[in-house]
Amino acid sequence: MKRFTILLLIAAMLLASCGTPAAGGEDTTGSPDTTLAPETTAAPETTKAPAFVVEDSILGINRTPKYNDKFMDDKIKASAAEKKYIASTADGYTYISVEESHFDISGLPFNDVNSKKFYRLEYANNSKYSTQLQNLAYHTAGVRIRFKTDATSIDVQIAHQKTEHFAHMPKTAVQGIDVYVGSGKNPVWVDNYSAGGKFTLPAGTKDVTIVLPLYSGVRKVVVGIPSNSSISSPSPYEIEDPVVYYGSSITQGACASRPGMSYPDITTRMLGANLVNLGFSSGALGETIVAETIAKIKMSAFVYDYDHNGSVDNLRDTHYNFYKIIRQAQPNVPIIMISRFSLGYSASDAEISQRRAIIKATYDKAVAEGDTNVYFIDGADVYPEQYRDFCLVDGIHPNDLGMYFVANAIYPVLKDALTKAGYIK
Repeated sequence: MKRFTILLLIAAMLLASCGTPAAGGEDTTGSPDTTLAPETTAAPETTKAPAFVVEDSILGINRTPKYNDKFMDDKIKASAAEKKYIASTADGYTYISVEESHFDISGLPFNDVNSKKFYRLEYANNSKYSTQLQNLAYHTAGVRIRFKTDATSIDVQIAHQKTEHFAHMPKTAVQGIDVYVGSGKNPVWVDNYSAGGKFTLPAGTKDVTIVLPLYSGVRKVVVGIPSNSSISSPSPYEIEDPVVYYGSSITQGACASRPGMSYPDITTRMLGANLVNLGFSSGALGETIVAETIAKIKMSAFVYDYDHNGSVDNLRDTHYNFYKIIRQAQPNVPIIMISRFSLGYSASDAEISQRRAIIKATYDKAVAEGDTNVYFIDGADVYPEQYRDFCLVDGIHPNDLGMYFVANAIYPVLKDALTKAGYIK
C-alpha cells in the first residue's frame, strides 16, 4: 500500500509539471536556432518485466553521493588550463572549453574522427544517412561532460544550434542541461537550467557530470570554474564500454522533463555505465547504414526498440537484419530487443500484435541459431495497466513517470546481461 501511495504521489507531481500535450504522432525536425548563446547459454525469454525492482530501484537508491577525496595526478588550478582552451576570465571565474584535456566528453562514439564535433553518428557517412538523421545527429541526447573539482560553483555556458521547439516538451529538456555530482552508481542531481547558468555544488572534491540537451545541438560548451579552484580528470565509469541504445524519439528522450530523465540515461546512471544514445525522432527506420555504423562502436550491451517508427512492413523487412549486422560484428555483446510500449494509445491492438510478433520472431530465430546472449522485453508489460494514463503525454511519448517504468523494465534485464558478460562482478 505504501508503494502504491508513493507512486500516486509521484504521478500527481509529474502530471502537474507536464507540458501541454500536442496532437499527432512523432516529432519533426526544426530549423537551426536563431538565438544562439554568445560564444565566450540460451538466455531465458524475458516476457514479464516486473513493475518494481526493489533492490537498486529508482525509489530505493542511496541518494548520498559517492565522493573521491583524492584528485587524479593531473590536478591543476582552473587558471592553469591550457591557454588555447580558456575562452575568457570574468568575476573570478576561468571559462574553459570542454575540449580541454581534463574534461571527458562521452556519448559521441565518433567524436575523435568526426570533422564535425558533437555529432552522434559517423560524419564520414553523413551523405548516406537520411536528411532526418543528418539533422538529429547534432542533437546531444545522451552526451555527458565529466570532470572532477573542489569548486563549490560552476557556470556552464552553451552555444546552441539546431534547436527544436515543442508544445508537449519543456525547454528544460529540449535545451536544458542537468548537473549531477558523485561517482559510480546513482550520482545525485544538483539542478537544471534551460540555457546554461550557475550551479551551486557541495563542498569537497567530487565528480561533476553535465548532461547536455536532448533536442538541441551545441556548437560550443564552456565551463566557468573559480580560478583558484582545482580541476582534474573524472573517475572512470564502473562500466566504461557504453550501453548503446537505438530507437525513436522516445529513446532520444521525448517527453522527459529534463535530459537526465530519459530512460537510457536513467538505466545507465543506475549501473554507473557509460552511454551512447542513438535515439532519432521519427527517424529510426532500421536502415542498414545505421546498423553498420552502430556495429563499429565498442560497447558493453546493445538495446534497440525502434518499433515506434516506420510501418509494420518496414519493421518486418529490417528488424532481423539489424540484429544480424550487430551480431556478426560483435559476437559476444548482449542484445536486448523491446516491442512497442505505447500500446493501444498509438496503434490498434491488431497492429501492436503484429509488431510484437515480428520482434519476437527475431528473438526466437536468434535463439534457434544458438545465440545465448539475446533478450526480449515485451512492451505490453512496461507500464502497469492501472498507471498507463499517468505515463504518457500525448498517447505516444512518456513523461518522467513513463520514463521511470521503461527504465525499470530494462534495468533488471540489462543488469543480468552485463553480469553474465562479466561487466558486473
